[in-house]
Amino acid sequence: MKKALIIIAVIVLGLLVVGYVNQPTNEYQPSNTYSDSYKQSFMTGCTNEGANNAYCSCTYDRLEALYGVQGLVDESPRISRGNLNSKEKAIVTDCSALL
Repeated sequence: MKKALIIIAVIVLGLLVVGYVNQPTNEYQPSNTYSDSYKQSFMTGCTNEGANNAYCSCTYDRLEALYGVQGLVDESPRISRGNLNSKEKAIVTDCSALL
């Protein structure tokens, strides 16, 4: 569980940086472009930290379902400090079964 929390914190910190770098512009983009880019960044960071695709996908999908992409970006600073609320801890615990 502790390893999973560390993985999530590192990934979200990386996403925070990527999120600020890849903020959507005023140019027209299909609505899922930003979401797809953010998920790809999450998956890359997660697997680079040693987690498998199943765990990474589970965690991202459940966090996105909880917050939406922009909400996840907004929550990234808190999560990256390891300050997970009970819902986020439950997600990590549930998805950890896939590690």
